[in-house]
Amino acid sequence: MAISSDFPSSLQDHLEKIQAFSVVARIGSFRKAAIQLRRTQPSISRAVKILEDVIGQPLLLRTQKGVHLTPAGIALLEFNSRISVELGKVEHRLRTGAGPGAQGLSAKVFVGSYESHAIRMWPTFIRKLADKHPNISISLKTDCAGEKMLEMVRSSELDLAFTISPRPHSALIHQAIYSDQFAIYGSLKTQKSITMNDFKKIPFILVPTATYGEGQRLDQLAWKTGFLSKQPIHELDSFEAAKEFISAGVGVGLLPRWVAKPALEAKKIRELNVQGVSKDPLGHHTFHASYRKTDRENPAILAVISEASGFLKLGKQSWV
Repeated sequence: MAISSDFPSSLQDHLEKIQAFSVVARIGSFRKAAIQLRRTQPSISRAVKILEDVIGQPLLLRTQKGVHLTPAGIALLEFNSRISVELGKVEHRLRTGAGPGAQGLSAKVFVGSYESHAIRMWPTFIRKLADKHPNISISLKTDCAGEKMLEMVRSSELDLAFTISPRPHSALIHQAIYSDQFAIYGSLKTQKSITMNDFKKIPFILVPTATYGEGQRLDQLAWKTGFLSKQPIHELDSFEAAKEFISAGVGVGLLPRWVAKPALEAKKIRELNVQGVSKDPLGHHTFHASYRKTDRENPAILAVISEASGFLKLGKQSWV
């Protein structure tokens, strides 16, 4: 049974214990949480026990393999995450001296992004964003799982997530801001044009959980086009890692063109023509900005999306 966000007043007397519980929940271990918090393990256990006594139900299930959250524990962890996000925003406004009326120009925006985007896009984009909106601060969380980031947006742990082809959700707005295509790449030692029979003899590099089109998995595209057969398959969770495997000559693989472009220009990889397979379009790769419908008029979030959209469109000639 999940608890509501309207907790009993007595729980307010134990806010520091909620923080300790949250560390245990995220790490999955009382011992490791105690080390991180520089406290004794018994003191961490007592803190969680007090919280459980206050709400009258368990927060964590202790097993030989670690601890697992109960429904009540999930609700409390999500509540604490929302507190952390809001506290970060308040701290930012206080540090910058911005009042409530200045939120559109001065705000802290919590953003989720794929690791590959964080490597390629964010260092340059944040500098450009700062030129136009110097008082907008970005807190960036990277992950390889788009659905996980979207869940964090829904639970208010993130304000905004940049993902590929997200599935529709009644509470979220998905705004398409950039579209790309996939292609097959190999090292410079690979022939530029190969037959499908040749292709089936070469190890295949794949990021199977990546998405394309309307949210289909990339391994579905690989089966559909006949790229998956009896050859060795190396599955990775990042396009940046896949690009390095391809550059090193481990095999050939599917990459979005924007990911491949720097290695192409550096003459580390080449785009391949697989005879009998249409290159245009092999598969669409659409970049979306996702945020809560309740934030549809949030000026800081809209400013970040607008700047990202312009930056990505400009990138067709420059950064991508």
